[in-house]
This record gives sequence, structure tokens and C-alpha cells, in this order.
Amino acid sequence: MASGIKTAPAPDPGALPPEVAGTQSPISAELLARVGTVLKALGHPVRLKIIQYLAEGERRVGDIQQYTGLSQPITSQQLRLMLQKGILDTRRDGNTVYYFISNDFIWKIIDCMQTLSVKVMTGEWDLGRIGVPPEEVSNE
Repeated sequence: MASGIKTAPAPDPGALPPEVAGTQSPISAELLARVGTVLKALGHPVRLKIIQYLAEGERRVGDIQQYTGLSQPITSQQLRLMLQKGILDTRRDGNTVYYFISNDFIWKIIDCMQTLSVKVMTGEWDLGRIGVPPEEVSNE
């Protein structure tokens, strides 16, 4: 530079915040596989809608069915898949089965989704092309 003034490099948008930089350890292959399984199971709009509803508290199948607008067999199928993956658990009260979110990992995902929603709605974050199929992206 001719003026001798140094400028700071542009921040890396993917860089970790200073308070956690250097504190991250590699994620084990086992954990990556388990997290991938959970994210894949949650990777359907209907299941995400169910999780969002269950974040308010435990619910009966009929309540979940009414909330989603799906048939009872489809609702039960979605719940069964999430039960099998350890995302949900159940509690029985007589003949009534209540579904609820099973562990803190799922609660953290819900928290991340709520943070994302707020930041996108306020304009702080732009999703850009995330989640848009390539054929729908305009080539301007």
C-alpha cells in the first residue's frame, strides 16, 4: 500500500466467534453419523411442524393430527419414525398416549430454528439460495 496504512482483512463469515475459536475439538465419526440420522429424520416439513407443536408441550395423537391436518395413519407413521430415531418419547395415561420431545439435543435444534426464524424475519440474516432447488434459482 502506498499510504502505509494497513487494513484489517475482511472477516470470514464462516469463522467461529472469538470466544469459541480454538476451543472446538473434532467431531467424532460416530457423533456425526448419529446427528446425521436425527437431522435426516427431522428433514421433512411435516415432522418439523410436529416438533414445533410438541415444543409447546406433550400432545395426544389426535391433537397432533388436528394440528397437522393429516390423516391418523399418516400422523402415526410420522410419530413412529421419530420414536424409532429417539427424537420423541411417549407417556401413557390409561388408554391415552402422549408424545413429547425426548432429549436436550432436540431442544437445541428447536432453539436454533427459532433463532434462525427471528434473524431471517428481522433481516439480520439472508437465507439466499439455501433450500431453493437449482432449477428455481434465476441466473441473473
